[in-house]
Amino acid sequence: MRAPVRHEKFAKHPRNIDAGHPSPVSPSKEHFSYFREQHVKSFAAEDRQPHEPDVWFHDMLLARLDGGAVDLMDAKQRLESTFLVVMAGSAESDGYNALVLTAGLMWREVALVRAISRFLRQIRVPYSQDYLWATLVKHAGIAGAIVRLFHMRFDPRLGDAPDARAAREAESAAAIEASLQALVDSLEYALTRASGMAGR
Repeated sequence: MRAPVRHEKFAKHPRNIDAGHPSPVSPSKEHFSYFREQHVKSFAAEDRQPHEPDVWFHDMLLARLDGGAVDLMDAKQRLESTFLVVMAGSAESDGYNALVLTAGLMWREVALVRAISRFLRQIRVPYSQDYLWATLVKHAGIAGAIVRLFHMRFDPRLGDAPDARAAREAESAAAIEASLQALVDSLEYALTRASGMAGR
């Protein structure tokens, strides 16, 4: 994948490389739509070498669906790694992937959020997966804070003293609770709060 170019409108120029024959672009378009990006244009070029399989390069120009800018210096690694694992079939292609861009999550953190959301379905939280991810993407700041709280509580690499870790957890949980209180008059309050409680 070629290094992206910073631009106020267009997000990046990802490049797919296929051996032997060109792959259809449409699956890539679907994958990127879940990142909250839209396919603007693309082209394919063939590279032929004697006695070697043909190689096709697919360049795609993408833009955010909401028209906003993308900080590529910050998001490049997250977007590239997520796209690669999704295309390889190692991660799911769904609306939760938009949290890579909106909440600054890595693809494994998105997998954690997805697992929590499915756990909520198992305990009969009456909302569809589409509604769950749409709400979390809309409130991406809270979703990101919940994931950071999860790391504070369970990541053994942090090496904090128990009292210091407990204090940081309490501060983070209080900040999340304050953000949730701002949603108290909406139906989305109950859903996002349930996600936060499950992540603790």
